[in-house]
Amino acid sequence: MYFSVIFKASTTKVQENFNNVQELNEAMPKYESRGFCTAFVTATEGSRTKNVIYSFNGLTWEKR
Repeated sequence: MYFSVIFKASTTKVQENFNNVQELNEAMPKYESRGFCTAFVTATEGSRTKNVIYSFNGLTWEKR
């Protein structure tokens, strides 16, 4: 599974691509520590895609 993520802070956006969920999970705390509070995740597997939005609530990332 392949992941394309747009991390968003109040005035900044960063897009990254990840080859697996482990890479994505390792990146989430890195972006949270830099002040990013929203992650727009697109997961792709073959011809199927799924979009999920995550928000950082001050303690953990939550699916919206």
